Amino acid sequence: FGRGIDFICRNQQLLLNGGMHVLQTFFSEELSEEYQIMGRGARQGDYGSYRMILLDEDLEWILGSTWKQLLPKLSGTNLY
Repeated sequence: FGRGIDFICRNQQLLLNGGMHVLQTFFSEELSEEYQIMGRGARQGDYGSYRMILLDEDLEWILGSTWKQLLPKLSGTNLY
């Protein structure tokens, strides 16, 4: 349900409880794709939320080959 698919929530109880929650489990190669995925949860005035959850190994793509050494230094920081 990332790009090109409109997801419409018709469950009123879900909407009353805060709406759709979207979990992204990978880094997008383009920021525009990430924004698109974020927006899947809150559409056309409905509430929703978003969170990105990654394996620590996925940080190699961003931090490079020394990601294991950098990881303890990032704890509690706002990397992204």
